[in-house]
Amino acid sequence: LTAFLFFSSSSLPPHHRPLFLGGREDSPLNQDLGWAPIVASLQVPELAAEDFLQESLALGGYLTLYIYTLQQLNAERTLTNEMRVLFTLSKWLEQVYPSSAKDEAKLFLWWHKVLQLCLLQTEQEDPILLESVIRVLTSLQGRQSLLAEERLSSGLLGAIGLGKRSPLSN
Repeated sequence: LTAFLFFSSSSLPPHHRPLFLGGREDSPLNQDLGWAPIVASLQVPELAAEDFLQESLALGGYLTLYIYTLQQLNAERTLTNEMRVLFTLSKWLEQVYPSSAKDEAKLFLWWHKVLQLCLLQTEQEDPILLESVIRVLTSLQGRQSLLAEERLSSGLLGAIGLGKRSPLSN
């Protein structure tokens, strides 16, 4: 989907090194620093960004989308942007269905980021933000339940819910 150029983030000047979660370098939630070289190298075409994102979503480019998410968090270090990214991740999670245990494992990064961003928003103690966070968490919980209960739908038994268990979430 895109070309990657890898280099060490330590070779970047300090003001160009990626900071995550709104630039809170000392935050205990700031655990994304190992992704810095990859985040710095992802090039998303500006004119067709939405098409690129939808294509990545359709093709199961979960790690590419995760890197894009980290870039968006690094680009604008505000609570508003963090909420925007949180809503984007929530929307994507509603649209994806992992086809294998490997795909599901990649979504753990998304789930973790959603929980981190929800925590940051709740720390603001704003009732409006809290309502939004509750909606996102409720949506995430519903999606998790759906994935956990999934049964393969092949054949007649699968059609009535008695199919064998899916290899996902076992």
